[in-house]
Amino acid sequence: VGRVGPPWGGELHRMAWSTLPLLVVVLLWLGPTGVAPFGIAVDTTNGCTECQSVVAELETEWTNATTVQEILDSLESQCKQKYRLQPFKQELCDKVAEVWVTIPPGVFSGLESLDWPIPLGVCATLGQCATPCCEVGGAPEQIHLALSTEPSHMGVSWTTLNGNTSVVEYTVVEQSLSNDAGETEKTTRTVRTNGTVAQWWLDPWPRAGWQGSLHHAVMVDLSPSTSYSYRVGDGDDLWSDFATFTTLPEASSAETTLRFAVIADMSFESVSDNVVASLTSLVNDGKIDAVIHSGDVSYADGFMQHWDTFFNKIEPIASRVPYMVTPGNHEFWYNFSAYKARFNMPGSDGMGEGGSGDSMFYKWAINAGSTAISFLACDSESMIDTANFAQFGSGQLDWMQTELANVPTDSRPWVVAHFHRPVYCSNNHQACEEGATVLQRQAEEMFVDGGVDLVLGGHVHSYERTYPMKGGNSTQHHYNCDGGCAPTYIVQGASGNREGNDGFGDTPEWSANHNSSVGFGLMAVNRTALTWRFFAAPEEADGATLVDEFHMTRG
Repeated sequence: VGRVGPPWGGELHRMAWSTLPLLVVVLLWLGPTGVAPFGIAVDTTNGCTECQSVVAELETEWTNATTVQEILDSLESQCKQKYRLQPFKQELCDKVAEVWVTIPPGVFSGLESLDWPIPLGVCATLGQCATPCCEVGGAPEQIHLALSTEPSHMGVSWTTLNGNTSVVEYTVVEQSLSNDAGETEKTTRTVRTNGTVAQWWLDPWPRAGWQGSLHHAVMVDLSPSTSYSYRVGDGDDLWSDFATFTTLPEASSAETTLRFAVIADMSFESVSDNVVASLTSLVNDGKIDAVIHSGDVSYADGFMQHWDTFFNKIEPIASRVPYMVTPGNHEFWYNFSAYKARFNMPGSDGMGEGGSGDSMFYKWAINAGSTAISFLACDSESMIDTANFAQFGSGQLDWMQTELANVPTDSRPWVVAHFHRPVYCSNNHQACEEGATVLQRQAEEMFVDGGVDLVLGGHVHSYERTYPMKGGNSTQHHYNCDGGCAPTYIVQGASGNREGNDGFGDTPEWSANHNSSVGFGLMAVNRTALTWRFFAAPEEADGATLVDEFHMTRG
């Protein structure tokens, strides 16, 4: 959560966005100080070293100021006097001092918790320091899967420092007939598919000094209910280790249960370690078919190497099962550019048609055995860090309306919407009032009329489950939905981040359960029942503990 962007609009908004990287330098006096995180390569060029020296000197002055205007006045004085005989330092200082706006207080509530290494993070944002993703000559890393709109396809993404080629090599292991000795043999068929690569090191601005290559490829002609082994690399001598995944069953009359892990607001830091360890164990045991991460992915907040740390942290999960995401407010930096470049969701490059085409909103569906689920992955964010399904007009809302209207009415699938901001919550957070009201006005009637069964969100750092809801009230205090139900809303923004989890005040009648523990959700769905469980998994605990469970049924 946390407001992480400027809440103003109009000309001031556009001006602030053009100077936002410089604006951050002014604000970082509020944040933590420190050295480069473990494992991050260090830029020792003169330009980077000089920049960090200037920022360190300026930072000592900022601690004596109490208002933004005092900071700006102090910077103006320092730029003119302290560095008048040092052109390079004066230029850096001037980049900050020329920001002559009073920064709205709302910006501070988000930026004060940035976990940037200072002064490196500041100088990377100014384009003075390089922050490489990976080791020179290192193997591909940060591998993560995603489902496509085509059931026989699986997308895979990864990162390297350099590299002009993207290749995924995948193998299915098939049982053959017995050999002459009467022994059962296995035969393998290996397929190579080329992908795409975007080399950000060629254009480091506005990527905050980050250097690396982002790769996407799609594995095609996959068979249902089949295990595959795959690796990614350059097609020559630079390969990742092999990983495995299993495709879902094809549609049939066979009873099938699909299992999903549900998380949101989960960071690269240690507070999410137990959540990640718990999900890794479930993946290794074959108990999760996909992960749904509803925004605030990594808490990198514009410092791109923290994205790298996060993806390496979740690779044991995301390289084995599809990792499906929607954007949150902590991804807004540089117009969500890191989010859009690193993820390749349905409707994006090579991943089918529909949605926004850049992973911001899209539809995905699963028809496995007798179980069918239609997911609506939406963008609840705005460029000014507010809740809004229509920041660029009605395009997304029109798309949502069309997709819900196209859901089959005969043998109707379960319908689940997921996005970052909550539509209903009772937590002590402004999003439960201001932002929730906006989303209710924009989409609640559509969700009710469109037969949405469950809405998953985050943003508020806690867990809460409602009863079926309509117009601000519960329609029933149970989940027997044989005749249809209004949507049930789940806030699951409790998966672990540096801002901590939030508490609750008075509990309204429509709130069925709530909890402030760090944790994760598990959703199991078959043809007639949806079972939801929330597990507490705080950092200091060993494993996870069940704290809430409910069952939604229908004929």
